[in-house]
Formats: sequence, structure tokens, C-alpha cells
Amino acid sequence: MMRKLLSASCLACAFLIAGCGGGGSGGGGGSTSITVPNVVGQTQAAATSAITGAGLTLGAVTTQTSATVVAGSVISESPSAGASVATSTAVALVVSSGAPITVPNVVGLSQGTAQTQLTAAGLTLGPVTMQPSNNIAAGIVISETPPAATAVTAGTSVALVVSTGPSVTVPNVVNQTQAAATALINAAGLGVGSVTMQGSTTVASGLVISQNPAAGASTTVGMAVALVVSSGPPVANALPVLIDAGPSGVATANTLYTTVTVCSPGTQTCQTIDHVQVDTGSIGLSVIASVLSGPTLPAIKDPATNLALIECVQYADGYTWGSMVTADVTIGGRTVKGLPMHLMGDSAAGTAPASCVSGTEEDTVAQFGANGILGVGYWLQDCGTFCAQEAIAGGYYVCPAQQQCEPTTVTTSNQQQNPVALFTSDNNGIMIQLPVVSAPGAATVNGTLYFGVATQADNLPGNQVSFYQVNGSGYLITNYGGSALNQSFIDSGSNAYFFASSIAACSSQTANGFYCPTPASAQETATIAGIDGSPTSPTISFTVDNADTLFSSANGTLAAFPNLAGPNGSLMGVQGNSSFDWGLPFFFNRSVFVLFEQNSASGTSGPASAF
Repeated sequence: MMRKLLSASCLACAFLIAGCGGGGSGGGGGSTSITVPNVVGQTQAAATSAITGAGLTLGAVTTQTSATVVAGSVISESPSAGASVATSTAVALVVSSGAPITVPNVVGLSQGTAQTQLTAAGLTLGPVTMQPSNNIAAGIVISETPPAATAVTAGTSVALVVSTGPSVTVPNVVNQTQAAATALINAAGLGVGSVTMQGSTTVASGLVISQNPAAGASTTVGMAVALVVSSGPPVANALPVLIDAGPSGVATANTLYTTVTVCSPGTQTCQTIDHVQVDTGSIGLSVIASVLSGPTLPAIKDPATNLALIECVQYADGYTWGSMVTADVTIGGRTVKGLPMHLMGDSAAGTAPASCVSGTEEDTVAQFGANGILGVGYWLQDCGTFCAQEAIAGGYYVCPAQQQCEPTTVTTSNQQQNPVALFTSDNNGIMIQLPVVSAPGAATVNGTLYFGVATQADNLPGNQVSFYQVNGSGYLITNYGGSALNQSFIDSGSNAYFFASSIAACSSQTANGFYCPTPASAQETATIAGIDGSPTSPTISFTVDNADTLFSSANGTLAAFPNLAGPNGSLMGVQGNSSFDWGLPFFFNRSVFVLFEQNSASGTSGPASAF
């Protein structure tokens, strides 16, 4: 019912009468009715136009099969044509979906034939469920829904249940050899699926630990059974590391050492070498030539010139020069055959060219502070495709007779290799674990380097460990002093925290290159973030002690200093004000992970660090 605007005096009677006030020619009242138009037989679109054009609305539209009304036309309407209704009343329609289709009987047909017949009848193939059957051959339709002879509309989907053939009971192959398990599975009419090797202390190597589907399960002919096969007890993956004063006659601070065994390739002529520095900032094994006395190591030749391949390695404080040779190397019980390694300071290499010289030559034990260096950083080779494609000054060289040594390209296989990445297992990275060291320091610290990241129970990152991805130079971000230092790195080969600060530098020769705050220590904080800025670590608090005082502690008997720091200058060619070097003190009381490039762990892809 329509109402005219009410005056104030008529508010009380608004819901009792159609209108109020004096009667005049403008007075309202009365009802308006509309006659429902006849739309039966019209298309749905035409019917809709007629209904709305009459001041009514389109109500529910349902479809129904009809042998007499063409598809898309109206079969009936409600209210019916001619009825008198109020304006905007909804008119519901029943629209023809065309003549009903009888679902054909496809039971007993092949799935392909059944689909062809359904399509020809104007229907579609619905879900197909596979089900074993001892009576119906594989590939034959067992049942259909809706069932045969049901009247449905065009386009209706028909679901099928198709036989996979007789059911098969999965045999029990646990504790069988892989060969015997395969024979039993094949004899049952099944196939062998994926085979996963897994360490086990209870199941002998080569025997099946588990199977899927389990023994006794009912399945179909040809289905695959996945196997987990024992590789025997997990291989030890722990390498002892320590911090002490260094090789005999050498006094060092915060240098992490381990022991390796170097053998002439393919022989038992070997030498065990201690006090080899562990460095997460470099790649490969290098040994001081004067230390090596037993094994004979063949030189690696440049394929293009057949000249001996020589390497220059430039560090932050000096350089080394020596031949590339081949050795069988054992590290923590793991052996790498034919490892390319660097023989530092060997006489066969001659004198380093000017393009290699950078600071002080460090080709003796006294100069280098170690008998060698084991580089286990992010990369698989120390230069990769960069040196394979371009001759780089300060990299690999050849030295033609009577001529100056000159840079050369070198294949990745002839470069220094990350030895851990060449292991047959536990080869995706490393974890270094060192204990807490109380200030001012300790004479000796023992720790462990674990091979692999999340490959065994002893190298699993805990719930509090986060991964921080680095860029192609190994850099991540340090947030320190209000700045985001995007050329920062974590490096066990650096013996202190190195960063730019207003803390006073030491003036004595003994502590040159370190900080000597006044008073005796300074408290600092920073955070670490991945190279893309995420995630960001919790706040890292650390102390900077006076290096003069540290080095004089206990009459110079200490070798591990948790609070040693210094100015970074332009370490490793980076800008000092953009860099923070998290050296060995960062590793104390932490488990620090290095995830290699082209590897992954815990859902993270390398290269990355974690702690």
C-alpha cells in the first residue's frame, strides 16, 4: 500500500488508516493492484522483461524437464497469469530444460566406452572412483550414479565406479633385503615404488626398515609399494675443534683449529696435520708446504697450457702463493678422494707476481699462525664460474718459462673445493658449537664442528634458531648504531668483532688493530638480518674489553677472548662504514650454522647462516 506524506497531526493514525487529514482532491488512500502477465511459453529473458515491465519482480527460477516445452521457455508461473497482486510482487518461474534424457546403462562397459555413450546422450562424465573387484575385470564400470534409466536434464554428470581388478594383499617385506623384498612384491602382482635410504642402529644395512602400504593391506594389482631401507648406523659427523695458543712457537688469539689427514692419492702414504684453522669465510683446504713432509702430491695442470696451476689467495691482512695439488684428505673420519688443495709457499710455485701481492706474505707457519686452513663457507668452490669464465688477477695463475706469471681461467673442478660438500652424506652445510667462555678468557677451549644441517639428531636447528640468507658475496645486514650495515658477515676466521666505532683504538704494538676502551670495557648492542632485511634477530649484546689488558692477562697464557674487538677499516675490500665482521667471539656459547649454496635445510635454501 502506498502512503502519502503524513502531517504532524496525523502521526498517531499512520498505521490505522491509509491516509489522514481533510479530504480534498489530493487525499490518498485506496490500494493499487497489478494483473500478472501471461509469460508461459516465452523465453526466460522475455518473461523477465514482461514481469518487471508490469511493476512486478522476478522470483525464484527453477528448471524442469519437458517433452512439450522447448528448452529455455517458461512452463509455468506463480502467481498464475491474470491474478491481481500488489506492486513489486515476486513472480516465480519454472523454465524448461528440454526433453528429459534417460541415463544409459554403462555398467559392464570399459571406462572409455562408458564416457563415449554418456557424451552421446548429452550427459557428462562425473567423478571416477577406482575400486578393487574380484569379479569384474580391471577398467570395467562397476556402477553409475544416477543409475541407468533415470530421467535427467541435459548436461547432468554421471559418476562412475571402475574396477581395478582383483584385490591384492601386500606382503610383509620388513627385515628382508631390498632384492628379496622386490621379488616378493613383484610376485604379488605389485611394483616397487620409491626407495629411501635411512640410517639405523637396529636394522642391518641393506634390510627394509618399513614399507607403505603396510603388510596385510588390501590394494590392487600393479600398485607401488614404497620402501625405506637401512644404510646401517649413522656415520659419525662430529669433528673436534679447539682454540689454543697455536702451533709450537706461535702465539695466536681466538683462532679455531682442527686436524686433518693428507695422503698421496690412492696410497697409504699419509700425514696427520694439526692446528689447521677452521674458517667459515673461505673455501677449500690449504696447507703450508714446509709442514708437509710425507705424502707426495701431484700438481694440477692447466688443460690449455699443460702448465702447473698456481693460486694466489688474498686475505684481509696478507696473501699466500702456492701450487694447486691433488690429495686424498680425511676430515673427521670422512675421506674425499682426489681433493684439489692449495700448497702454500712451495718452492715449485716460484715468486708471486705483483698482481698477487697484497700486504704481508703469509706462507710460513709463523706468518700464517696455523699449519693450514680449512675453508667451510657457503660456496662449493672458492671462485666458481667467475674464475672459469675470466682470468682474475689475485686468483689462479700459470707461469710460462722465462715469463711473468699471468692470471688464467680455471675450471670449477680444478679450483679449491668445499670438502664437506663432497661428502656422500651430511654434506649440505656445517654447524660449529663452542661453549661459553668467561671474561677475560681461557687458555684452551674445546668445541665441535658437525657435518650437515638438519641431517642427524646432533645437527638439528632448535626452535629458537633462525636462518639469515646472504647474498652472492656472503653478506647479510647488521643493524648497529642506527645504521643498516649491508656488507656484514659471520666469520670464524676473524679473531674479533670488527666494526667502526668511536671506541678508542689501542696505541701499543701488542694490541695494534684492536680496541682499548676507557674505562676497561664498553657495552654494545646490535641485531642481524638477512640480506633482504628479514628476519631480524633478537638484540645481540656484547662487550668490548681493553685489548692491552686482555693480552697481559695471566701473563699472556690466554688464547680465547670473548670480548675482543677492533676497528674494521676496509676489511676484505668492503667499506668499513658498511660492514660488521662477526668474528670468532660471536661463536662462543652458540650453535652457528652455515648452509651451503644449492642446498636446503629446515625449509630454507642456501646460502644462509643460522644461529
